[in-house]
Amino acid sequence: MKPIYVTTPDGEYLQFPADAPVVDEDVRDVLRAGGQPFDRIMAAVDALPPGHVLRVRATFAPAPLIGLLSERGFAYRLEEHDAGDWSVWFWVPDRTGRAP
Repeated sequence: MKPIYVTTPDGEYLQFPADAPVVDEDVRDVLRAGGQPFDRIMAAVDALPPGHVLRVRATFAPAPLIGLLSERGFAYRLEEHDAGDWSVWFWVPDRTGRAP
C-alpha cells in the first residue's frame, strides 16, 4: 500500500500510520438522536493506547473536535464517505515519518 501523508496546518507532512491498530468510536446514532457525544469521544481519546489510531464516525466534519485535539498534539485525517457520514482518524504523530 502506498503511504498516505497528511499536511498539518503548519505545512508539515506526516505519514498516516496505516498499519496502526484502530479504536473505533461511532457517534452517528448519538448525533442523529440530538445527543452530545463529546464526553464519550474524550474518554476514548484519554484511553487511547500509545501507537493506536482513534477513528471517530460522525454525521459531519467535527471541526471543533479537530481543533481541540490538534492543540493537544494529535494529527488527523478526514474523509467524507457520503452525505452525513464522516470518518476522522486521530493519532499522535511520529514526527520522523515525514514525506520525502
